[in-house]
Amino acid sequence: MVAIVSTVAYLGLEARAVEVQVQVAPGVPAFNVVGLADKAVAESRERVRAAIAALGLALPPKRITVNLSPADLPKEGSHYDLPIALGVLGAMGVIDAETLADYVVVGELGLDARIATSPGVLLAALHASEHQKGLVCAGSEEQIRADREYNERLKREQEEEYLLEVLPGLRASLAEAAQLAPRAEVATALHKALRKLKEPFAALRDVARNGGQLSVNEVMRATSGGPSGMRTRGSSVQTRTVRFGSLAGAGAFVGAFDPLKAIQEVRAAFQPLQCHDDIGALEAVTSMTEEQRAVAYASVQKSYKRLAEARASLDGFAAFFIDANLNRVNDWGRHPDAPVALKLILSARGGGASRLEYNYRSGAKTDFGNIPIPPGFI
Repeated sequence: MVAIVSTVAYLGLEARAVEVQVQVAPGVPAFNVVGLADKAVAESRERVRAAIAALGLALPPKRITVNLSPADLPKEGSHYDLPIALGVLGAMGVIDAETLADYVVVGELGLDARIATSPGVLLAALHASEHQKGLVCAGSEEQIRADREYNERLKREQEEEYLLEVLPGLRASLAEAAQLAPRAEVATALHKALRKLKEPFAALRDVARNGGQLSVNEVMRATSGGPSGMRTRGSSVQTRTVRFGSLAGAGAFVGAFDPLKAIQEVRAAFQPLQCHDDIGALEAVTSMTEEQRAVAYASVQKSYKRLAEARASLDGFAAFFIDANLNRVNDWGRHPDAPVALKLILSARGGGASRLEYNYRSGAKTDFGNIPIPPGFI
């Protein structure tokens, strides 16, 4: 693979286009720079090697060839360090060198991979402008400080605009969380009760981890001679996959399931930040220190995400108990090759309450009973 990075050669007050072509190929490990390079350019090899090592990378044990084209144009100066390093990283596949096609690159590298300024940047900038390209180079201390201040101001404005927009709506989100809390309390207790049915829960967890598809590998025995159904010499055991449909609420059987904890954390995060209106939001945001604003911004974003996840997990878990899903589970659990013989029946108890009756057999263990479900969850 050959990676190409654009740079310049300085001839008096003129900058000439130069292509840094880097090839990493099999062969005796070496790092060669060709193309009429002077001693400063030849020394780029060691600076580039050290800078790449400072990034936590190592040059591959292959033959690395750097060609500075055109080969008949003298190349002088340390500003070839950065384009050579980027070319090497592109040839190694660490970066996509094609993304640099629209830039002219100049810069000297330190052994710690810092980019130092190099003479002739103005000429490089004029050359890049004439060829409608951007310029990659080291910035001055003033530029770096200005960029940092600009990014900090942009971040501050983004945080302020977001908080001014969402804080007035926290009261509605708190109301939603309060409505979800009783449902989440029931779901968390119900989930703990299901986990106590270790064998059925483990079997459903395996289904959820394997794409949520209820299926069994049915054993089919083909015999060669002899009475039907008997295995004789030459018989073989084959299997086929029998599918019963998707398991609704599969997400509740993998990973952590505690929507009640999530909702409690959301309410704790939203409570001190709620505002009555836009004026209240403006007063709250303007009174925050920079640190308080950053913490509030991150907390609100995280809490909105957790609230959505809690809502989705509750709806998904409730879908497990609908008749169509329980019928699929029962058909699956009825198959002789299922990992557990399982039967689940949802029955009403009056007043909106219900109960889940279970009966299962796994190996030598059998168990049956019921799990009460308070009103309002299903």
